Amino acid sequence: MVHQKSHGSAIKAGLERHGIDCVFTEGDRVVDGVDFHVTWGAETKRPRIFQFSEEHSLPVLVMERAYLPDRLKFTAIGWNGLNNRAIFPDFRDGGDRFRRLWPNVLKPWRRVGSGRFILVCGQVPGDASVTGVDLNAWTEKVIERAWGEVIFRPHPVLIERKARIRYPEGCRLSMNAKLEDDLICAKLCVTYNSNSGVEAVLAGIPTVAFDRGSMAWPVTSHRVLNGVRPDRTPWAHKLAFSQWTLDEIRDGTAWDYLKNIREPFLGEAA
Repeated sequence: MVHQKSHGSAIKAGLERHGIDCVFTEGDRVVDGVDFHVTWGAETKRPRIFQFSEEHSLPVLVMERAYLPDRLKFTAIGWNGLNNRAIFPDFRDGGDRFRRLWPNVLKPWRRVGSGRFILVCGQVPGDASVTGVDLNAWTEKVIERAWGEVIFRPHPVLIERKARIRYPEGCRLSMNAKLEDDLICAKLCVTYNSNSGVEAVLAGIPTVAFDRGSMAWPVTSHRVLNGVRPDRTPWAHKLAFSQWTLDEIRDGTAWDYLKNIREPFLGEAA
């Protein structure tokens, strides 16, 4: 894909600025004698790179779509896993980067008792973040346990593909193009590990995340359909160091932070 090639070229340039030689490979082909591998998140569904890296105790740098807006302007980069299973820099700058780049993103928590319905967000079956998960069965269980009105929001990609959208009885289907339109009247947002959980938490909507691969995991409740309203400040400040612009990747800025946490392959990182 074009974006993968452009990001591959950018990370190569950034690493070479730090004096690191790089070799491009196609697909999941591995190369002997390297210090670490770099891959796009979708490639984690093809485990050859991860198997090889685990066998040889080599780190894997995983690139993926960002979490904070604009998700196309920024790119997430972490070690040895996808999303919240990756290891990201925990640089403590007092929140300067977050406040500078995302000054108005974090909204106050919505007050208790506000909102009309529970919003359940679907995902794309087969996506790398939900490999092996029966999303239809998960959705049915969530809706069975939900209290009050439920609206199911299918992933926008499925709508764009005009795919057949399957959803259980007992809920209404949302066809809103923008998540923010569904969040306006939501009292709770429920996801498996979708980035919609991050967007809901930023919007001040209490959220449930069922999988610890969710980037919203530290500030959500899990499995029980009730809302929590923790302090999101440390989470937001750390999230700012999980993603970088293409210029920051290309000029080596991202590597300045990532190089300090490089570790041998850890399997399913915390």
